[in-house]
Amino acid sequence: MNRIFVRQFLRHPRAVSTPFEIWPSLADKMASNIEGKLVVEWGSGLGAITLPILRQLPEEGELYCFDTDREFCEELRDKTRDDPRITVYNSDAQEMYFFLGMGKVPDTIVCSVPFQMIKRKERGALLRLAAQSPLFMPMQYYLPIFDGKPPRMMRVHKRYFKEVQWNPIPVKDHFPPAGYYLCRNNHD
Repeated sequence: MNRIFVRQFLRHPRAVSTPFEIWPSLADKMASNIEGKLVVEWGSGLGAITLPILRQLPEEGELYCFDTDREFCEELRDKTRDDPRITVYNSDAQEMYFFLGMGKVPDTIVCSVPFQMIKRKERGALLRLAAQSPLFMPMQYYLPIFDGKPPRMMRVHKRYFKEVQWNPIPVKDHFPPAGYYLCRNNHD
């Protein structure tokens, strides 16, 4: 366990949501689904998904990471300082277009923001923002006792996206149990 991650969880449990970092089994699967050259990551933390995204991102690609935790951002900047494709912002995801510039729409948004733990109004604002992108990929922790049934957030995502697919990671490959959605809107 990463000490910085655990400490920040203890200080801000609703924002961090778990003392465990995302495991490579989930991060690699999510990164393998990114599309396009302009990728945004919300809730980048210490880079569990960021680093696999950078391995998948084309040389001319751009990755913009947003996290509200200053320590996480500093640590991630240190880890990625030699890669010119990444920019890390210590900012809320809702300010994405302020930093990207109007007219720049991400090809993919990857998200580890704990939607189940944020207020409905804020969640709706983030999902409206995400729906402007062709692909939104949020991860989610879930209870395996509901195996076979998609988590409750599936219904919420379907309000904003034309196509939503739930991809659970086997419990033996990730603790706590987690998965990710592929949420698509055609913007042709």
